Amino acid sequence: MNTIIKYSLSRKYAVAFMRVFEQKVDEHLNRIQDAVFLLKPKKQFFSDFSISIIPKKSIGQFIKQFLHYLQLPDCFLLVAMLLIAHNRFHLFFDVLECIKNLALDKKNQQEIFIYTANSLSENDILKIEELMSVMKKKSVSKMTCIISSDLIAGIRVLSNDFVLDCSVRGQLVKLHTILKQEGIIYE
Repeated sequence: MNTIIKYSLSRKYAVAFMRVFEQKVDEHLNRIQDAVFLLKPKKQFFSDFSISIIPKKSIGQFIKQFLHYLQLPDCFLLVAMLLIAHNRFHLFFDVLECIKNLALDKKNQQEIFIYTANSLSENDILKIEELMSVMKKKSVSKMTCIISSDLIAGIRVLSNDFVLDCSVRGQLVKLHTILKQEGIIYE
C-alpha cells in the first residue's frame, strides 16, 4: 500500500476515534505513548500479521488480551475491531501513533527521543529538552534517551514531526550523497 494512502487512512481512523474518545485519550496519553514506544520496533508485525489465522470466535478475546498487555483502555477495542471489520488491522500501529500525535498536538506538547552512541549527562539532556522546546514552541511531555549501536558518535533527536541529526553517521551519509550527486563516486 502506498505510504501516503496508508498515512491518510490511519489519520482518518485516528481523527474519528479522537472525536468520540478524546477524554479517554487525554486520560491515558502516557499509556498510549508507552504502547507506541513498545510496538515501534515490532511495527512490521502488523504488516505481516493476518488476523484470519485466529478463529472468528476468538478475535475479540485476542484483541482484549493484546490491549491489556499494552495497558490501553477498552475503548481501543472498538478501533481494533473496526480495523478488523474493514480488513485493515495492519494499520493498528499507525492509527495508534496518529492518535498519540493528535493528542500531543492538541496539548501543544511533543515527545522527544534522543538516540546517542554514549550515555548523556543530565545537564546535556536538559539542554536538548530546552532547545527542542524553543525550536518547536511546544513543551516536552516525555523524553526518552536510547543508546544506539547504529551511531558511531553524536546524537539524533526525534520528535513527533522533526529530526535533528547531529551524528557522525548522519554526516557521513550526507557526504556520501553529495559526492554521489557531484559524480565523484559511483555505485
